[in-house]
Amino acid sequence: TEPTTTVPVTDPTEPTTTVPVTKPTEPTTTVPVTEPTTAVPTTEPTTEHQTTVLTDKDTNISVEGDFSSGVQLYVKSSETAVQNAVAVYDITLQKDGGLILPDGKVKIKLPVPADIDGDKCRVYFIDGDGKTDMNAVFVDGLLVLEAENFDTCTCAVVSTEAPAIILGDVDGDGKIKINDVTMIQKSAAYIITLSDEQSISADVNKDGRVNVNDATAIQKYIAGIGTGFDIG
Repeated sequence: TEPTTTVPVTDPTEPTTTVPVTKPTEPTTTVPVTEPTTAVPTTEPTTEHQTTVLTDKDTNISVEGDFSSGVQLYVKSSETAVQNAVAVYDITLQKDGGLILPDGKVKIKLPVPADIDGDKCRVYFIDGDGKTDMNAVFVDGLLVLEAENFDTCTCAVVSTEAPAIILGDVDGDGKIKINDVTMIQKSAAYIITLSDEQSISADVNKDGRVNVNDATAIQKYIAGIGTGFDIG
């Protein structure tokens, strides 16, 4: 007889264990998330300007304009001779010792003496031998005008009323001084030409001519020496 092979019989009731097969996973890269940022604009420092009224306490002249902080007003009586002038001033705007130009126009107010009719006055800016009428308006005892590109000026308040001619007062400032002598000397040397009113005032000896004799008479008057003429 042929040999027989015995096949082991497994019990179908025994549980089987399934081993899960896992696939290798690729490494992941974490991308950082950033919050959106807001750009802050960088501004250059600025000098603050504001409308300011500067007033000179001695003359009560005021200048109103758009000034930076630290601007100062300076006013002094001018030596500039202006015919029929009530007053002549040198006016400047300064900051840190230097002249300063305000932004835009400025308003200037000049007081008028109580014995002067402000409605019959004009204000001139004097530039060398020339002058510019600033079209000032008389309001509440003040001559008010506007000016631009202004940092310094010689400003003359001039009466338009016909003044009484004072013998010897050639420049018409109401005083007899060395400047009147100088004007006569310049006229005699043909350096300047006197107006009709100036010529009448300069001819102190009333000989119909303006010359060195008139200048000498005025010099004596200034020195307190009698002249025999009706000077002053």
